[in-house]
Amino acid sequence: MLLQDMPATARGIQEARSGARVRIPGWATIECVDTPLKSDRLYDISHAGVALFLDIQLPLHREYRLSLSLYRHGKLHLLDPLAHCVYATLAGVSGFRHGFNFSSMSDSDQETLAQLLA
Repeated sequence: MLLQDMPATARGIQEARSGARVRIPGWATIECVDTPLKSDRLYDISHAGVALFLDIQLPLHREYRLSLSLYRHGKLHLLDPLAHCVYATLAGVSGFRHGFNFSSMSDSDQETLAQLLA
């Protein structure tokens, strides 16, 4: 299917995912109804969002507080953005792969993310 043939909402998600995505080892803690959940592992990250694996499937289109621990260039980097869960798909024995779009991020987190993706 071509991008121009997609519905507007699908085009927005596809265009957001078309940014530079980087595979970075790391984990996330997701605050869900005042209960922190630990991700199995991070899949990839971009300026728009992050994909990660969880044992359970989170509800879509809700805002979550993410605490990301990322390893790049021999250092640990921490990010604490707010993000919306835009998709969750079964990923075989890895659990569920979730995609989050960042909705709010501090200036220092934006600077750290830019350095990670450079």
